[in-house]
Amino acid sequence: MRQVLLTLAICLVVVSQPSAVETGDDLVAKAFPPPDYLTFRLVPPLVSQLKRGETVDIRISTRHCFGGNVYSLHVSGPGPIAVLVRGQDTLPSGVNELPFIGSVTLDSSDAVRLDRVLAFYRAGPPAWNCTASSHISASWKLTSGAKTEEWFDESCSVSDTESSLSLFSIVNRANRPDEP
Repeated sequence: MRQVLLTLAICLVVVSQPSAVETGDDLVAKAFPPPDYLTFRLVPPLVSQLKRGETVDIRISTRHCFGGNVYSLHVSGPGPIAVLVRGQDTLPSGVNELPFIGSVTLDSSDAVRLDRVLAFYRAGPPAWNCTASSHISASWKLTSGAKTEEWFDESCSVSDTESSLSLFSIVNRANRPDEP
């Protein structure tokens, strides 16, 4: 019961202070600071090193105070990296194919920034009992063979920095192709 009340209180703080959330000066941002992505080792497979014909399908399903969302990113190399984005801002009730959102091209710098976020997931994000919980999976199809990875993130700390590019930022780029 105490956990439910704490979760509700954090949700209410976030909703009641929208300007604070937009500027990042809210309680949640202070409680769940972004990690130093440069400290995580980049271990293959890496998006930035995808070869011709190699792909990775990344799926992120997030539940939060007011529902959830699910997105799928089909990433193919070599650079510039092409990303086809599908998804919706509600959790699907079945196994239907997600609607197409758009496509994005990642330059080599963005690909490395995405690799750093994947390295964070591989390291095991801290369980800070955030009000959002994400399940992330990556299915790699490489010339060396297939590989599947799976992570859970309850840290609320993944964000864009000079050294990181979040999955949600890629979704937003696909949704708003006129913005960088």
